[in-house]
Amino acid sequence: MSTLGILLLVLTLGLGSGAGYFFRSNQLKDDEQKNRREMDKALKEASLKANEILLKAKDEAFRAQEEAKREEKAKRKRLAEMEERLVKKE
Repeated sequence: MSTLGILLLVLTLGLGSGAGYFFRSNQLKDDEQKNRREMDKALKEASLKANEILLKAKDEAFRAQEEAKREEKAKRKRLAEMEERLVKKE
């Protein structure tokens, strides 16, 4: 093999290695960006789900509080009626 052939072989190997390195480097960057986008999307979805769960919990708490108030009002009304009957008996 001549000196020129060896030089071309080394040059070709160097260029091929450099091109492979840059190709793989770009591929890794693209994969990283894709993973970040997927992670951001999952994070947003989780945040929306958490807000939805919180809203449902607040709504249920409000409904329970309103029901308790209605029950208390009904009990007070019955108690007042019982008291009124007792007063009439005396």
